[in-house]
Amino acid sequence: MNKQKKIEIKVGIVSVLAIIILIIGLSLAKGVSISPAKNLVKFRFDNSGGITEGSPVVVNGVRCGIVKSIANDNGSVLITADMETIENLRADCYARITILEITGGKKIEIIPGKSNKPFDISKEIPGRATADLSDLVATLGEVSNDAASLVKNLDTLTQNLNYVMNNKQLLENLETIAHNTSEITQNLNTFIKENYTVLQTTVSNLNMLVSDLKKTYSQNEPKLNKIIGQIESALTNANDLLSKMQNTIGEADKTLVNINSITEEVRSGSGLANRLIYDKKLASELDSTLKSINTLLNQIEKHGVNVNVRLGTRP
Repeated sequence: MNKQKKIEIKVGIVSVLAIIILIIGLSLAKGVSISPAKNLVKFRFDNSGGITEGSPVVVNGVRCGIVKSIANDNGSVLITADMETIENLRADCYARITILEITGGKKIEIIPGKSNKPFDISKEIPGRATADLSDLVATLGEVSNDAASLVKNLDTLTQNLNYVMNNKQLLENLETIAHNTSEITQNLNTFIKENYTVLQTTVSNLNMLVSDLKKTYSQNEPKLNKIIGQIESALTNANDLLSKMQNTIGEADKTLVNINSITEEVRSGSGLANRLIYDKKLASELDSTLKSINTLLNQIEKHGVNVNVRLGTRP
């Protein structure tokens, strides 16, 4: 009986040890660590990228932790992981999701960074998406339609090229154009060779002319500025003179209006001026009077004036 109990106890111990070893093996296979976590680090990704709880976290290829939780948060994915150490992480570190093995599985790979400042565990490590095999397959699927269209376009292009190559008239025209272009090029080369010296002299003369023009302008720039100033002053004076002439013309117009008014009054009135100009009888009388005065003056000039003056007595 005691021997039977000993056997049962041994079997029980072996069974318990086998279960413990199995659990430890499964935990290690899934990336679960039985050691206590030291640091809780947060990652921020656009999507989970196939990461699951228990996925390993590596730094420079060295396993340093495991994924603890994955959750959607404000339009992105927040991943937390237990890290054994963060001493190698710098302030500019970042993470990316990569393939764990060819057969499957994903891991978070941390690039430590090169900043002089250490990583602050209260902040999140930014995650950058990387293309994996599934993304590559999806991209190939999207490109396949474009590839088919490209093949069709190449087929159409080939047909068009065949048509062009079989069109003798078009080929003859192209050959003629090429021949003419070749002749033009040869003629240009010949012309340049024959007139190279002349062209070089012309270019040299143009350079000298430009240089002389620059010198002349720089030498006469003060005079030109002075002449321009004088022209501007003359234009100002001319404007003033034109303004004064306009005023004078206005005054002359007023004077002519007054003269016309006086003339109209003389013509239509009955005064002395009107009678002197328009009264023929008065003009005749004045003419007769002037003749008499003229005769009297001639008599006085010839015979003198006999003046009989009596003072204090009566005749």
